[in-house]
Amino acid sequence: MVKEEIVSAVESLLEGTDKFLLSAQVSKTNVIDIFIDGDTAVTIQDCVALTKAFEEKFDRDVEDYELRVSSAGVDKEFKFVRQLPKFTGKEIEIYLHGEKPFKAKLLSLNGNILQVEQVKGKGKKQEIIIKEIDFEEAEKIKPLVKFK
Repeated sequence: MVKEEIVSAVESLLEGTDKFLLSAQVSKTNVIDIFIDGDTAVTIQDCVALTKAFEEKFDRDVEDYELRVSSAGVDKEFKFVRQLPKFTGKEIEIYLHGEKPFKAKLLSLNGNILQVEQVKGKGKKQEIIIKEIDFEEAEKIKPLVKFK
């Protein structure tokens, strides 16, 4: 299968929903991996619905393939600014070119501009810094995964 055809089909199948395509990969053995996200949480039902719609569009009797549809992993970097609003008020990890990565709380989003709160230092020497960061200028931004 041709990746461009798959991308086009998936984007068409997701049109009108709050879900969107993050990436699609096709292996040499015709294993298709589709990763989606949404303005709201992606459920297993969303993945099943996309799988069924895809299989109706691409007949396995015509071309044999294995299809795997899943949401973005909790530790995966954000590919699109559209992924960020549901992380408002939560901690993210920001990688800027030539700097050490840092943790910050996402306060708001205005277009591509993230307003974040970074805490530096500890105890009485703690300082809170509010920064604005252009999503396009960051090397990488990802959710901060905490296990309790």
